[in-house]
Amino acid sequence: MWILVGLVPAIAWGMQPIVITKIGGRPVNQIIGTTLGTFWIGLIVMLTMLANSDVNIYDPTIFWCSFASGLGWCIGQILQYTAFKILGVAKAMPLSTGLQLILINIFSVSVYGDWRSGSTPYQGMLVGFVAIILIIVGVFCIAYKQKTPEHGFIPEKVVRPKVKLWVIILIFAVGTIGYLGYFALGELPSKLLDWHVISGLNPNPVTSPTEYGFVQFFPQTLGMVTVSMMFAFYMWLKPCFGSKRISLREANKNCPFIQSRSYFNMIDGLVFASAALTILLSKAHNGTATATTLSQSNIIIATLGGLFILKERKPKKELASTLSGLTLVVAGAVIVGLLAVMFPGLNT
Repeated sequence: MWILVGLVPAIAWGMQPIVITKIGGRPVNQIIGTTLGTFWIGLIVMLTMLANSDVNIYDPTIFWCSFASGLGWCIGQILQYTAFKILGVAKAMPLSTGLQLILINIFSVSVYGDWRSGSTPYQGMLVGFVAIILIIVGVFCIAYKQKTPEHGFIPEKVVRPKVKLWVIILIFAVGTIGYLGYFALGELPSKLLDWHVISGLNPNPVTSPTEYGFVQFFPQTLGMVTVSMMFAFYMWLKPCFGSKRISLREANKNCPFIQSRSYFNMIDGLVFASAALTILLSKAHNGTATATTLSQSNIIIATLGGLFILKERKPKKELASTLSGLTLVVAGAVIVGLLAVMFPGLNT
């Protein structure tokens, strides 16, 4: 049964870009909806934790680190939604995931000391770096673009904006750094302090990683909503400034707060929250390695969903390169997820 629960994050995170693309709207509409939907689920989780008198959820270390990690996630998500518009889900999703896996694992090893143990100080790191190389090669395969499609190729009907290469690179670079902030700041309290003494001021400290995940979820959603609201106000009022300024009345016609798609996209927030919460349960019952490995299959669902549900067409060579790269990224992710199984006692 718990293996089926472990598949929920993979399905939900895999369907998230499909849902957001089907609903439509600009990235600002999509991020408003996603963060608001996630916020309401976070509020329910917080009220549930308040009802549990055994846990004190007001630890300042957890709150502020979690809030800051939510800021990072929202920056990364805005840029990922922008990448969906430019490249399509089938190319942008595996590229984004692959870059996240590379940067986050390198950070974990170099800063948090992961992939090391007393009995196998280097073996885990060696296998881990082989996995990163697989992911890097996979990312290059996914990024391949066929310049001259074969005769008879019918392009997709969606008209994508023409964006310079350096802009695309900047989008993925800043977005990946945002996701790194989400991971690094979210993990920081548990890395710095023991579970049982997470705060000397806390009379009822957090006692397990799963409990910690639920406690930090609401402050993360606060950080997400903060960035999304700032971004929405910026997109709303930006036309009122600069050389081609317009009146506020004209800007109000394109205000994201009054556009229905901003609120229809709350469905995507519910999808994201369901994945974020069920992976905590999966880690508790299936183990971190199995839970993480199962969740990585989300990029398979997202990529194939982009190709077959969203009808994102690719020339044959580019499609073959994308699917080959996807296979390498998934293989690398699975190896990383199973490191703790291959090397018992490894820090992960």
